[in-house]
Amino acid sequence: DSVIELGPAAGKEGGTITYQGTVEPYLQQLKKEFQEKVDSNNSDLSNDQPDLLQLTDIHCHNLKGIDVQFPLKRLTVVTGVCGSGKSSLVCDTLYPVLTQKIADRGDQKEAIPFENDPFSPAGTVSSIKGADTIDECVLMNETQLTKSSRSTPATYLKVFDDIRKLFAETVDAQARGYTPSRFSFNSSRGGRCSHCEGLGFIEMDMQFLANLTLPCPECHGTRFQPETLKVSYRNRNIHDVLSMTADEAFAFFRNHQSILRKLQLLRDVGLGYLTLGQSTATLSRGESQRLKLASYLNATSGLHQLFLFDEPASGLHPRDIETLLQSLKRLVEQGHTVIVIEHDARIIQSADWVIDLRIDSERGESSFVYSGSPSGLRDCTKSLTSRYLDHL
Repeated sequence: DSVIELGPAAGKEGGTITYQGTVEPYLQQLKKEFQEKVDSNNSDLSNDQPDLLQLTDIHCHNLKGIDVQFPLKRLTVVTGVCGSGKSSLVCDTLYPVLTQKIADRGDQKEAIPFENDPFSPAGTVSSIKGADTIDECVLMNETQLTKSSRSTPATYLKVFDDIRKLFAETVDAQARGYTPSRFSFNSSRGGRCSHCEGLGFIEMDMQFLANLTLPCPECHGTRFQPETLKVSYRNRNIHDVLSMTADEAFAFFRNHQSILRKLQLLRDVGLGYLTLGQSTATLSRGESQRLKLASYLNATSGLHQLFLFDEPASGLHPRDIETLLQSLKRLVEQGHTVIVIEHDARIIQSADWVIDLRIDSERGESSFVYSGSPSGLRDCTKSLTSRYLDHL
C-alpha cells in the first residue's frame, strides 16, 4: 500500500528516507527511469553476424535433446520461469562441458569437478562447436571467493599490496627498518597482533552454542602491534586505512594511480561503500559476485573469456542494476562473452541476445520459446517473459 525508500546510496551514504508515499507515483518514476535507460542501452544483432558457440543434443534434468546457440563476444540473457531449465543449461551443462573442452585442448585430461551440486551429474552434449577461440570459462558465483576472515576487498583485489608498499616508503617506516610485510595482518613475520594473529578479534567456545566473537583485548580490534600503528601516511595509520570505505580511500590516495585504478574497480561495480578491511565472509551473495567481477574488469591478459552469471541482479535496487549492467557491457567491450541467467527486465532488454525457456509441466520437459534480439521478444506470444515485459 505504501513505499519507504532509503538512500540515497549504500553504506555510510544511506540512512535517509528518499521517498515515502503511495505505490503508484513511485512505480511511475521507476518506469520512467527504466525506459530512459533501456533506450540508451538498446542493442540489436539483426545486422551483425557474430561467431557462435553451439551445443547440440543437450541432456540435463528437464533438458532432453535440445540444441542451443550463443553469440560470442556479446551479452546474452537466458530467461524463463522458475524450473524452466536455465541453471541446468548454463551452470550444469555449458560450464562443465566447456571447461572440460578447454582443459582437453591443453592436454589436461582431469575431469572438471561439478561444483554447483555435488549430488547431481553434469549435463551432457553430443557436440560443442565454436569453442576454439575461448580461452577460459568463468562461473561468476561466490563459491570461488575466499570466505575467510583474513580475506578482505583490499587483499582480494591486491590493492593492499600497494598500500603496504606505500607505508613502507614513509620516513618513519624506513627509519625503523620496516618492509611492506610489517604492515600485513596475514604474515607471522610482520607487525600484526600476536594475540589474535591479525584478526582483530578472538572467538570464545560456547560449547553447544555458536562461538562468541569479541574484540581482541590486546590490539582492541586494530589487528596490529602498537609499534606498527605509530607509522602513518598523511596522519593515518594502517588500521585507519583499512577502516576506510573504497570511496573514502579513493579520495585519500588521490595521487597514487596504481591504488586508484584498483579502488575504481570496486566503485565501478557499485561496491564503493565496502570498507577495505571488511571480511569477505560477511559479504552477501550479490556483493561476492560483484567483487569477483571487479577482479576481471581491469584484466589485460588478452584472453577471450566466457563469463557465466546466475541472477546477479537479485535483490539489487534499479540504480545498482544499472551499474551492474554497465560492468557486464564493459566485459563485452573488452572482447569477452557474457551469458547471464536473469529475470530483471532492464538487463533482458539491454542484452544483445535473449534465450527464453519454458517448462511443459505435463511432459516434464523444457523447450526454447524464443532465441533472438530483445526487440523481437515482445512479439513472441508463447513467451511468459514477453507478457511480463508488456506490463512495464
